[in-house]
Amino acid sequence: MGSVLALESFKDDFGLPKGKTGFASAKNAAISSNVVSLLTAGCFFGAIAASFINEKFGRRPTLMAFSVIFLIGAAVQTAATHAIGQIYAGRVVAGLGIGGMSAVMSVYVSENAPPKHRGRIAGLFQEFLVIGSTFAYWLDYGVALRIPVSTKQWRVPVAIQIIPGGLMLIGLCFLKESPRWLAKNGRHQQATESLAWSRCSHSTDPEVLEEMAEIRASIEEELNATEGLSWKECLQPGNRKRFILAFVVMTAQQFSGTNSIGYCKLLSLLQADGVPRRANLHIRRRPSNLSNRRCQQSKLLPLRHRSLRDCQGHHHRHLPARRHRPTRTQEGSHGRRLLDGRHDDHHRRRARHPPSRPDRLWRQLR
Repeated sequence: MGSVLALESFKDDFGLPKGKTGFASAKNAAISSNVVSLLTAGCFFGAIAASFINEKFGRRPTLMAFSVIFLIGAAVQTAATHAIGQIYAGRVVAGLGIGGMSAVMSVYVSENAPPKHRGRIAGLFQEFLVIGSTFAYWLDYGVALRIPVSTKQWRVPVAIQIIPGGLMLIGLCFLKESPRWLAKNGRHQQATESLAWSRCSHSTDPEVLEEMAEIRASIEEELNATEGLSWKECLQPGNRKRFILAFVVMTAQQFSGTNSIGYCKLLSLLQADGVPRRANLHIRRRPSNLSNRRCQQSKLLPLRHRSLRDCQGHHHRHLPARRHRPTRTQEGSHGRRLLDGRHDDHHRRRARHPPSRPDRLWRQLR
């Protein structure tokens, strides 16, 4: 969304000042920071809410609910008309959905994935997150370059986020609940059926029953270890240092500024000199002394491979001696003609007007 703020169409629709600097005015700077930070604030509260909701209602229903919330927020942003407050509201709502889905999705995938592929599948979450961010940046650049300045220019990249959110909601309708969550809530038969479905097997398969027994044993061990514990245990002498260390590391990561680069740097780049046009994308060649360059390159070739085109303006110096042999000419009705049949005017034209872009090396090697 940070690069959308750099589009002239967005500034026209919402009455923002225009300028070539990264933040043309204090108003633009305030709106840019608000649009970016409100999504993060929504993610913060969405992630906290998801930690309680998914334990009570399950992973799959929680993901579906937060997917709907995200789609509502994206629709509100897309439908915004000349009111920046509508953009703010849509960002907050979308942030709630993104935070909730981010907190639950990794847990849901890990609990359904086979143990030998669990780490690889869980790592794909971060990989697709980076791929999506890269696609969003290139999409914003593409619409700025190809779509004329109009309302459509900024609505297209904002509306496209509805597509992956909708696909995720549709895909969740065909999935099963996490077998671990079902087993934790005493629904062992449904947990076995869900595990067998995710393993493409049946509920009486020995491997499915063995894995289900391991899940139930780990749940029993976890419940026994956490019985009677509360959040106050984090500040007890045995856990205080670990908790503070983890908290400080994550806080320092966020204060490093990596998110500000990802959100706002492209906006500054697009507005530094304006969005480039097609005419500005042509490569301008610097003038160079091609004659001297050809002459220097021709010195590397044997004498028999050199020609008049190799050394423009200096060919007399580098031509072999046998090329200066005297030639007999005869006068005719069509001008001077060499006795060997070559026309003298033709050679004078080639020496006076050599080809503009001779591919000499390629021709000599060929």
